Amino acid sequence: IVEIRDHGRAPCEHVRDLLDTRLSDIELQIAQLSALRDTIVDLRDNAAHPEPDTCNPDQICRYV
Repeated sequence: IVEIRDHGRAPCEHVRDLLDTRLSDIELQIAQLSALRDTIVDLRDNAAHPEPDTCNPDQICRYV
């Protein structure tokens, strides 16, 4: 950005492109975190009514 300005040009378009890229990255992170949250909610809901007799004895806990 500074280099663009140093060459006498306005960096506005470059800054906008950088912001667009960052916004896309953030939107992807939000989607991934939302999916993770949904998975954890499902696990927690299932763990609210555990059935220890149906657990595989080789597992420590099916919810971990």
